[in-house]
Amino acid sequence: MDTIVKGWPDKRSDVPPSITPYFDYRDELTVQDGIVLRGERVIIPVSMRKDLKDKVHAGYFDINSCLRRARELIFWPRMSSEIKHYIESCDICASHSRKQSTEPLHMHEVPNRPWEKVGTDIFTIRGRNYLITVDYFSQFFEVDYLSDTTSETVVHKLKHHFARPEFQT
Repeated sequence: MDTIVKGWPDKRSDVPPSITPYFDYRDELTVQDGIVLRGERVIIPVSMRKDLKDKVHAGYFDINSCLRRARELIFWPRMSSEIKHYIESCDICASHSRKQSTEPLHMHEVPNRPWEKVGTDIFTIRGRNYLITVDYFSQFFEVDYLSDTTSETVVHKLKHHFARPEFQT
């Protein structure tokens, strides 16, 4: 914290060894209320990293899910590789590994006009459900908040899209 507040030395060789790994990020580091941040992510000291790796992997999610979760909130140098290694060495994950076979991509005909063919999906962000509708012709998409995921609610949202004048021929 002192180095961030007082200013970094110009040369890496003049930086104390304990903070040398942060030298490349020096312009991105700030101190707020006694917490060191890189942007909006909290810098995790070495003493707390094992606990944070446990928390990131608490649901035994795959590597990409855990990394995505961690990268939103926390940071330390070489964090991604440490988390990958931690998950790869997880006995529970290894014993219950769900190897998913990769699905081949299925090509489809490009429609002749907008909204002739659409795709929809439901996704969740921060506990809220959304419906995405994509036009295969233009790749234009619309996202709608869903108060629930019942078929009635989804159909109601889609009817609003398809009842607009631009869909009338």
